[in-house]
Amino acid sequence: MFARSLSLLCTGLFALLLATGCAEAPTAPGLEAAPVFDGETASKGGKVTARATGSGHFNDARFPEEELRTFSFNAKQFADGSANGQWQLNNRNFPIRLHGEVECVSVSGNEAWFAGTTTNSDDPAQEGTIRGFYVVDNGEGGKAAPDQISFAFGLSSADIWCDLQPRVALNDVEKGNVQVK
Repeated sequence: MFARSLSLLCTGLFALLLATGCAEAPTAPGLEAAPVFDGETASKGGKVTARATGSGHFNDARFPEEELRTFSFNAKQFADGSANGQWQLNNRNFPIRLHGEVECVSVSGNEAWFAGTTTNSDDPAQEGTIRGFYVVDNGEGGKAAPDQISFAFGLSSADIWCDLQPRVALNDVEKGNVQVK
């Protein structure tokens, strides 16, 4: 199973993403809901200039069992270009849980890219790896298209991911929400 995970990471197609199986709107343990974007100011870095927050899950149809992949994230960019936040994902297909800290955020319209280093995992070999995510906020309400999230990509640099803003394959979020501002 680890060999399959490593192979997927090495191909660059995707790393790992998500799954805990929350029945209600999922929030990863240890991550709190993001504050509303209101021009808040950080003690370091200045005013928040962009943010992406979200949580939810989706079924991974690439596997016969279609196991849930669950995610939660809070990523902020500040006026001085610095970023902070956290992300967590749980993937039942492998199974694995990953938690990391956001190092960069890039926003364009309703799209956001964020990346950071894995700081905690139930697989210690994953700690220290850099993961990148791409999300799309497709609006609110019953008539809006589902929000979307990519798989987590293994990276050599967080900043390159945010600078390049790659538009990679996306998955529709089920029972969750993504907000990009």
